Amino acid sequence: MKLQDELAGTENRLATARRDYTLAAQDYNTTRSRFPTVLVAGLMGFKEQPYFQADAGAREAPKVDFNK
Repeated sequence: MKLQDELAGTENRLATARRDYTLAAQDYNTTRSRFPTVLVAGLMGFKEQPYFQADAGAREAPKVDFNK
């Protein structure tokens, strides 16, 4: 049960970190695309930041075997 609680806590922390990254990227991209920031950003080489994309198969739970 303790392992399940730890795994659930880890998953929650990862979800929070992904959400925080996505919100920060969204805020950056929005600010970067506004006038007059867009002019300076273009001159300074600031690029739009991508949102978090999970790898293919990341939604699949890993197999755990405690018999080894």
